[in-house]
Amino acid sequence: AQEPELDGATVQESIDAGVAQGRATLQQFEQLSAKVCEPLSDEEMEEALSELGRVQETIEAQDLWELDRTVERAMQQLRCPPPEADVTTLSGGERRRVAL
Repeated sequence: AQEPELDGATVQESIDAGVAQGRATLQQFEQLSAKVCEPLSDEEMEEALSELGRVQETIEAQDLWELDRTVERAMQQLRCPPPEADVTTLSGGERRRVAL
């Protein structure tokens, strides 16, 4: 059986790599929220609000508001090794649980 490749030196880095896209979407929402608070032309404001709406729809569709809590719960339920654990020392079963 082939063991999964993990992106990161520690369990936490590997998990962070797995949820990077979701976190990037949340960061994009924060940036757009800040942008609409700035003085913008009508056209720029309309464009920013439209993009903000699309990003918010993505966040809600993927339940990204709860991303950190979901990751924490999954780590507990899967009995993942401690976040600071070095992935090179994990057993095959531990590596598979982190990869999930």
